[in-house]
Amino acid sequence: MKQVDLWKKWIQWEKDDPLVLKEEDLAAYKARIVYVYKQASMALRFWPELWFDAAEFCFQNGLESDGNEFLTQGFAANPESCLLAFKRADRNELTTANEEGEGSLKRRGDAVREPYDKVLNALYDLINKAK
Repeated sequence: MKQVDLWKKWIQWEKDDPLVLKEEDLAAYKARIVYVYKQASMALRFWPELWFDAAEFCFQNGLESDGNEFLTQGFAANPESCLLAFKRADRNELTTANEEGEGSLKRRGDAVREPYDKVLNALYDLINKAK
């Protein structure tokens, strides 16, 4: 927990912008924070909250591809995480095109359902191992 706390403090320090990059060089400010999240994800690979926070920061700051990458990698490392499954399903619902026709609704539904199926399968596997 001490290591988690230290990484959170470093991330917050970068977000507080002591180098005053936010107003002068917004791209560098965002890049520094994404860099710290990537470094933290190596040390805290199995801490779902970190992956969620990193993805959320990216989505709020227009870094869609980085956010999707954080969600994908985090969900791969933590397949039993409901937090990451819900966030990934939410992103799938928001980004899947709303097309006309019966087939398109099924495709959208499948895209939203996929993270839920994966997390349930991972949890059922853990239950079976415990038995």
